[in-house]
Amino acid sequence: MSDQCRTVDERGSALLLVPAGILIVLVLTAITVDASLGFMAERSAANIASSAANDMVSLGIDIEHFRDTGKYRLAGNLETAIAVVSANAQAQAGDLFIPGTFAMEINVVDPVNIEVVVRGQVERLIMSSLTSGPFQISARAIGTADAIP
Repeated sequence: MSDQCRTVDERGSALLLVPAGILIVLVLTAITVDASLGFMAERSAANIASSAANDMVSLGIDIEHFRDTGKYRLAGNLETAIAVVSANAQAQAGDLFIPGTFAMEINVVDPVNIEVVVRGQVERLIMSSLTSGPFQISARAIGTADAIP
């Protein structure tokens, strides 16, 4: 048999691989989009936690103690600061998290440090039916009441 007959018989065989290639590209695109969405949500949660920690320290400084001693410490009563910071964090979270899953925990670590932990869930955009549910997002930040030299 000649080479000419063999090439005629093999024409179009690569065409069978095109649908598989397109499917692979679509799946990789879906994975990339969902991973980007998760990364964006993690960055947003970290920003929310960081700004909440800074706001808590700024609003929670014991002014009387600072005037008397020149040293920073957090006030004993932080309810007002917690209410303001929580409302601000809820506004920043907006539509990013699945409704009802956003939670913020504020802990006074010591007289000058506050820890803020933000948790929530973010829905996957494309691969939600193929994976095990939404992204679980968590971020932690610590605010310190101290002067920067």
